[in-house]
Order: sequence, then C-alpha cells, then structure tokens
Amino acid sequence: MWHSCKHGLRLGLGVFLTLFAGDGRYRTAPPYAPIESREANQVERERAQPRVAMLGHAEAWRRLPAVVQGGGEFLPSWARVLAATLPRTTAAMLELDFLHRARSPLEPALRGQLRWVAAHAHGCLYSEVIAAADLRRARVEETAIEHLLAGELDAFPPNTRAALQFAEKLTRDGSSVTDEEVERLLALYGERQVVAMVLLLAHAEFQDRLVVTLGLTPDFCDPLPPADVRFARSLVGAERKRPLRKKVPPAAATTVVSRIADRDWLTLDFDAIQTQLAKQRARRCRIGLPGDNPDAPRWGLVCRAYQPELADAWSACLHAYDDEADLDPIFEECVFWIVTRSVRCFY
Repeated sequence: MWHSCKHGLRLGLGVFLTLFAGDGRYRTAPPYAPIESREANQVERERAQPRVAMLGHAEAWRRLPAVVQGGGEFLPSWARVLAATLPRTTAAMLELDFLHRARSPLEPALRGQLRWVAAHAHGCLYSEVIAAADLRRARVEETAIEHLLAGELDAFPPNTRAALQFAEKLTRDGSSVTDEEVERLLALYGERQVVAMVLLLAHAEFQDRLVVTLGLTPDFCDPLPPADVRFARSLVGAERKRPLRKKVPPAAATTVVSRIADRDWLTLDFDAIQTQLAKQRARRCRIGLPGDNPDAPRWGLVCRAYQPELADAWSACLHAYDDEADLDPIFEECVFWIVTRSVRCFY
C-alpha cells in the first residue's frame, strides 16, 4: 500500500509532465455508460467490501497529527485506511483534497466537471459520485449534471467543452494531446488556469488509482464534502513511528529471473531512451518557463510560478510520505522507473 501511494503521486506528476513537456501514453478508459448501467454498478460497488482494514472515524482522528483548525468531522474512507500507517501523509492529502475541491482557482462548476470526467476515464465510481455531489453543492443545474453523466459534452458552452474534451483526452491518452490543443486552451483560459486544470487532473490520477486499488466506495448516500481542516506541521525527519525495513536476502545463483515479454516495452532500450531524451530537450515547452535557473526541475518552476499554493500542498504529500514510509531506495526507484516507462513519461 505504501509504494502504491507514493507512485500514485508520481504518476500524477507524469500527467503534468506529459502535458507541458510532451510525450506520454495512458490507458484507454471505457466509453460513457447509460445512467441505468452506472446505477447498477454503483449498487454492486456499495455491496463490496474494501480490500484493506479501515479505522473508525474517532480512531482515525486519534492517529492523525494535531489539528490547528477544524477536525472531528466524518473522514473519507481512503483517509480512514491510510491514517493507521501514514498519518502525516494522510493529513497532507486531506489538505490537498480540500484545496482542489473547495479553494481551487478554478470556478466550482468547472473543477467539478473536470474531476468527474477524469474519474469516469479512470473507471473510478467513488470519485464520480464525489464529483457529482460537489457539483450539486455548487448549485450546478441538474440538467447540466445529467449532460455530463451522459457524455453529452456538446451541450456545454464552447469554452467549457474545450476544457472537458482536453481533460478527457489527457486522461485517456496523454500522448495524443497536441501543441495546438494546449495553445488553444491557453488562449481561452490563460496559463494560471490551465496549470490549475492539469494539477487537478494529476491529483485525480493519483487519487483514483489509490481508491480503485483499495476497493473503496463512498461512505454515505450523500457523499462527504471536503474536510476543511489544518494540521500542525512537523519537521521532516521528526520523531515518528514506522515499521523497520526488512532486509531481503540476496537471490540464490540458481534463481531464474523473469523477463517482461511485452514487445512494445522491449523495443525501447537505453540508446533509444537517450535519443528520445535528446529530442525532448530540444522541444519548445508549451508554457512559459519562469526564473533564470536552467538546472531547476521545470515542472517545479511551472507549478511554483503559476499555482504555488497547489504546488506546495502536492509537495507536502510527497515529503510526508518519503519521511514516513522510508522505502528501500533501490526498490522505490525501480518501481518508479516501471511506472514512468509504462506511461511513456520521459521523466
């Protein structure tokens, strides 16, 4: 579960990099389903049990860091799962979730619509239900919500339709997003808004993978609003409880090493990767790069310049997880390489 959380965050980063720097490929999602089919699937999911143990609300709050604002309300199921072993990470994720759902620079209807489109593309019913509830809390007309649930994007105004089509395309197949499509979206919304959109979609990629993997469903018929809570900050490396890392004995000399037989995977060897990296470095970025430090990570420059609050909240999740989980660095980077290779993200 720990490495799933971290690499879900990193996979979300891959979505961001794919958009603004270029080359990536994501899985094909199912088409829009009839409302009756979605309702049947929802009933089936609600009867399913989560794949991991889940704390009660009171116990989850007890495990989380000290609260400086809010606290005590019902927690989403993913937080009740993670709080037992990753309390500081869970706290950071709750704050990030609130930012995207309640204090995003995007207009409430648009951010809810974008979130629903991403959830549907991921096949994540949990997030579909939450996004639809957020739209209703934002007083979006029911007819507009029904158009969205039916996949009738042509019913929306041109600017909104362009954003929703962009979100669907980026989530389903990131490599198919063109320079011209991004340029058009920038002309419609501006750089700050587009960066906020992509950070929301990156967050959706991470959150939906976590929810689907854990087999979670919404807790109530009326899905929970985002938790407006602030936690006390603790220094990275501060005193904490975490499991001791187990030492894995070296494999015997007779161990047969399995190899991936995927032809597409094997066609991209080290030399081919270097060639593609050279092409990538020569590309013109799709968004203006601020600052004068050519050695700084470009995704970090873009995030901090255009959406610093969202960027800081995302980074807080990564730093808390790094500190709490304390994964074996070789294992961690191997998994990260597999993830980035699978989605064809040059990063």
